[in-house]
This record gives sequence, C-alpha cells and structure tokens, in this order.
Amino acid sequence: MSATQALGQLSTAPTAQAQLDQALQEIPLGPGPLRALREMLVRHGAPAAASDKLVARENEAGELQLHWVRHEDEVTPRDSWLARRHVKDTINASIEAFPGADDETLRMVFPQQSTRQFTDPMSRGLRADELMGIVQRVEAQLHHYEVTPPTLEPQADQGMQPLLRMLSALPPRSFLAATAGAGGQVTLQSRLSMPSDAESTLARRTVAGMLRTAQGEMLSVRRTEDLEERMRVLSARIEDGVEPLTAHEVNQGAVESARAATGATLLGHTAPAPQVPEHTATEAVTVLLDEMDRARTAATPEQRQVLADLDRKAKYQWLAEGLMIGNTADLCLQAEQRLNDAGLQRLAAVARTLAQELTAEGGRARLITRQHDNVYGRVLETKFAEGLNQQPDAAMLRSAADAGLALADTLERLPPHEADGVCMDALRRLTEQYPRNWTTPDDAISRLVNQPFASVEDLCGALRARVITGDDSLRIQQLVAMVGSALGHFSESVAWARRATQNHEDNIRPAQGVEKYYDHPPDLTYGGGITLRHHAPAVPSHQRSRRESVQRVFDFSQPAATHVNALQTGRPIGSGVSGTAGLGLELFVELHRHPDASLAAEFARTGRHQFDLQAAFLDHVKWLILDGGHSLHEALWTVNQRSEALGLDWQRRQEPAAFISNYAQYFESLPPNLRQTVDRALDHAWSGLLAHRRERLRLDSAVAPD
Repeated sequence: MSATQALGQLSTAPTAQAQLDQALQEIPLGPGPLRALREMLVRHGAPAAASDKLVARENEAGELQLHWVRHEDEVTPRDSWLARRHVKDTINASIEAFPGADDETLRMVFPQQSTRQFTDPMSRGLRADELMGIVQRVEAQLHHYEVTPPTLEPQADQGMQPLLRMLSALPPRSFLAATAGAGGQVTLQSRLSMPSDAESTLARRTVAGMLRTAQGEMLSVRRTEDLEERMRVLSARIEDGVEPLTAHEVNQGAVESARAATGATLLGHTAPAPQVPEHTATEAVTVLLDEMDRARTAATPEQRQVLADLDRKAKYQWLAEGLMIGNTADLCLQAEQRLNDAGLQRLAAVARTLAQELTAEGGRARLITRQHDNVYGRVLETKFAEGLNQQPDAAMLRSAADAGLALADTLERLPPHEADGVCMDALRRLTEQYPRNWTTPDDAISRLVNQPFASVEDLCGALRARVITGDDSLRIQQLVAMVGSALGHFSESVAWARRATQNHEDNIRPAQGVEKYYDHPPDLTYGGGITLRHHAPAVPSHQRSRRESVQRVFDFSQPAATHVNALQTGRPIGSGVSGTAGLGLELFVELHRHPDASLAAEFARTGRHQFDLQAAFLDHVKWLILDGGHSLHEALWTVNQRSEALGLDWQRRQEPAAFISNYAQYFESLPPNLRQTVDRALDHAWSGLLAHRRERLRLDSAVAPD
C-alpha cells in the first residue's frame, strides 16, 4: 500500500496512527533532508485523515513549528502560507544537497513549487494526502539517482523499448548523456544536471539511431514516401537539436513517430510484417460475415438458411466466447464444410483460406503485435454504442436524469468547505478532458468549462438539466465520472465515492498494465468511440476531441494479465480495465438501495418504485465506449471484480486475473425492454461493421497501384 492509499483510509480505520506510521515508512528512503521533513510533519501530532491541513505557527521562542489541523477547523491565511513556504524551502534544500543537483534540478524534481499553491499566499492550503504524495514523488525520483544514475547500453535489435522503460520513472525534464567506451560501445545515462556538449551530441546521435530502428520495424501496411519523409524528419529533429536531450523529448519522438505511422498499429511492441499481414481472428470473422452477406442475393432458399445459421453462429461466438485463434479457426473449418455441402464452393474456399492463415506458423506470435489493433472489434463496439445513443430506452434516459438529480442533491448537502473543493476539482477534470467528440459549443458541459468562475450552483444546474436525448445522457454520465471522482478525493462524508476510489487504488490500478508512454497532451482527433488514431472513424463526431483510448499506449513486452486475456479473445483494449465503471456502479447501487428524499419524491411523482440500476449502467457503458475511454470488456471486468461485494449476478463470477468477458451473457441478464434496445443496437453495429469494411476496401482499391 502506498502512502496516499494509506492516508485515504485514515478517517475510518481504527488504527489511524499505525497506518500513518506505516505509510511514512513506506516512502522510499531518499536524502536526509526529506526524512527530516517527514519527522517534522508528525513531531507535533500526526494527521488523522487524508483531508487534514498543514499550518505553521511560531512557538514562544519564535521558532516555526508545523501542525496538522482538522479540515473543518478555521485556519488563517498566514498560518497556511507559512506552512507551504516552509515545506517548499525544506524540499528544495534537500534537492540542492543531492550530488550534482543545480537550479534546473529543483524545477525538474519539484515542479509543483511553481503552482499557485506554492506561490500565492491566498491559495488553498496543503492537505495530508497531497503533501505525502509530493514527498513520495520527490524521493522516488531522487532515489533512482542515489547510488548510480540509470544507465543503458543500447542494442541494435532492441529499438526504443528499453530506453523508454528506463526513462518512464524519471523526471520528464531529466537529461540524457552518452559516453563511448574503449571498444566504441556507447552507454546512455540519465542525469539530473546538464551534461557536456559532447555528451549531449553523442546522446542525440545514439537516440536518433534507436528511433530510426524502431520506425523501420513499425508494422505498416503501406509505407508511402510521405510517411518515410515524416519519419526521417522526426529522427533528424532529435539528432540535430542543440539543447541537452531530455526524457520528454525522447518520449515525444516515439509518440510522434507512432502518430505519423498512420498505417501502423501503435503497439507497445512492434515487429516487422509483410506488406499485407495475415488476418487476425476478428478480421477473419468479419471477412467471413461480409462474404456470406454478399452471397445471399444469388443463393437458393436452402443456401440462404445455411448462410443465416452460420451468420448467427459466428456472431454469437464473437459475443459469447470471444474470438481466440483456435476457436476462430475451428469456426472457419466448420463453415467450410457446411458451405461445401450447400454447394457454395467459392465461400468454402474463403473459409478454408482464413482457417489456414490463423493456424499457420507464426499465427500465435501475431497475438500481441496484431490483435491489439483489432480495428473490427473496435468498430463493432463503437457502432453498438452509437446505436444505443441514437435509440436509447426510456429507462436509460430516466436513470441518467435520476443520477444527475441525486448528485446535485449530494453536492448541496456537503459542508461548504467540501463542496467548494469538490466543485473545483470536478471542473478541473472537465476542463482537462475537454472537448469530447459528442460536445457542442453551447451544451451544458461547454458552458461549465468556458465559464470563468463556475460555482457549485452552476454545476448542480448542469446535473439537473433535462435529459431528452442520448447526447443529454452522455453529459450526465461524464458529470457522474468527474463529480464522483472529486467526491472520492475531497469529501469525507460520501461513502460510495470513497469506496470506489479505494477500490480503484487497491484493485483496478494494479490491473491496468504498464504504459509504454502516454500520448499527452494530445492533438485532437476526429470521430468517436474506441478506434485508434490511424483507423478510419467508425462514427462521426460533433468536433475533434480528446479520447483516452487514443492517448494511452501500453507496453506489451510486459503485458498485464488483463491485456493477455483481452487480446486472446479479440476484445478491444481502450485505456485499461475501467475504474470509472466502478465509480458508476457504486453510485448506481447506492441509489438503487438507498435513494435520498428528493429521488424518492421523483419516483413518487413519476409512478416508479426505485432507481433502475441496470438501465443506468447500460447507459454508462454506452458513454464509456462512445466517449473513447473503454471497451465493453473493460467495463465488465470491473462488474465482475465488484460483483460479490455489490451483490450483482449479471454474469458468471470469475477470478479477476483470469476474467474473460461474455457479452452475450451480460445482455441476456437485462430485462426485456433493455434487451430489445440492445438487439436494435447490435443490428446497427453488425450492419455498420460490414459497411465500414466495404468502404475501406473501396477506398483502398481506388488508390492501389496498377
């Protein structure tokens, strides 16, 4: 458990002091001054809760002493400012004492000191969890350099991966130096202080060579002259730079290379491939579905029945079992036999070829390098969410309106100091994640983001706005996520939000996998849903937007079990198993079991008996996918992980580490009205999937060389 996790439990745990002591001890041991700061923080009373505030007061001898006070206690601006200034000076003194540190190192390792919190005497004070998090990050970054700076001897066949992994834990503004040994072997080293010109020049030359190797290995269907030129410019920019090379610049070079390779898969692990790669499982089934659909017009009634049977079998296997290489090859072989028996020899040959491609030597090696691309899996789920949004069931719209009403009431019941903190944090989250592909310049989210001084009343007004269309409920679901996250971090009194936040830290975050790099800040991309940057958009968008599934790139050379299970079954990976789904679940279960007075009054007014938990979560899933955050698999992983604690029976319970999602089982657990809505959305998704493939084939054939 990290220090931040431990502090988050202090307000309810019976052994608060013991947990705090453990949290402080678990911060990595760095240079002495930070240890002295930790001792200073508890010398005059340890914090009892994550929200406790730090103040500084002079004793009788005129010496400044730090104290923790309860978050609801009155604190003078002077006492708060003295504490922040003292903490800043103490942390900077510890960094300055570190061997090789300079003024640049202070800004590099402790960037928070430039924020208003440390520069404005009237800004808000320091909470216990915030300060412990800062101390933890500073010490962790210094700890990497404590004995020997991180070093790497580049190998010609390793590409960028070892270097990016080495730099991922270090300050983005840390420097990279290179030295050549007696045998000409180059060693790269990360440093806190600025290297010499010669070391910087060699570092740039070496990293540029590594980047060119990685660019050459990127899986690409069509390497045009324009793409090759863009790749060359990116590596040349690193090689020809005159300033010292930083970790951020190296990371950005890799990110921009992946962006430029519009035919590449943006994978954590890249590998050479033929010009036209063999089909993955989801591609094979899509080809089979498309070819069978095209053959229906000229088929006899008996043949059409065979085609309909195979169509249902393939779609159900996709939804229920997922598409593993083995079961998909078996499906194609079974299709070959039935199509041959029905006199559809051309289609039988297609099915046989697909089975051969899937079982050919090297087929399983494509699992990581090709299955993640999974364009058709991403298109299918995106079109499914679009179908739900275009024709939502009335219960979905009502549940979104109910959730907004309940959250607004929750905000208004908070103590003023909590309400202000929650509002500020929720607005920050909304702003950082704006625009979305479904927002418009004049909708409620845009008004909140663009209003200079939005208040709690403004936020509650947006939560209570009428929900008439699917886009209206998208707005509510985003507010559920942003306000719920803020409640989990800034309120002591909202139990469901604290539970969700703690579950995210303890169980979801560790299962999300290792990021190779994070594509941030992103340029805005067109289209909605979970298709990747280089895919043709599956659905249109109101405007170019930020999408999490486009930004997050995982390192599949060290995949999480959740990644392996998803890839094996052809399930798309968006941004990892979903903590946001867990937040929504906790809220919806709470409203289902314990509606407050205002929600109960709304039920009485509309003739309903309780909050519709399943309609609310289906609407939440629709938003997760269409917004570009998570796949259905990633949301159902969280349902499975929380099913026992929350009493949910929507699918067969599995161990989280071995979870394989069954979409069909989840859909079958829904009540009749929602199942009808899902069936309509699935019809929309399957037809949209085939239309998407045909459009890409038409465009590809139009530009193919003679």
